[in-house]
Amino acid sequence: MFELQEIEFYDVYHLPIIKAYADRIDLVNTINRLVPSRMATKPGTLVLAMVLDALSGRHPLYRIDSFYKNKDIELLLGQSLDVG
Repeated sequence: MFELQEIEFYDVYHLPIIKAYADRIDLVNTINRLVPSRMATKPGTLVLAMVLDALSGRHPLYRIDSFYKNKDIELLLGQSLDVG
């Protein structure tokens, strides 16, 4: 049986639907193929993060970390990232 302390809840609203469309058009892989990079976080993932932010009310780019602070990043971006 699960204890309530082990369950985490996140408000993701419409973002998984947008992520599904991005997956359908292969957004992340297309960006990664067109923009070579040696960064730990691939450019396609960063573009997806900005698209999700823009389609949910838009925050300034320097505040994008606060947008993702209480979101399930692994669900939305496909990988776990430190937004601290």
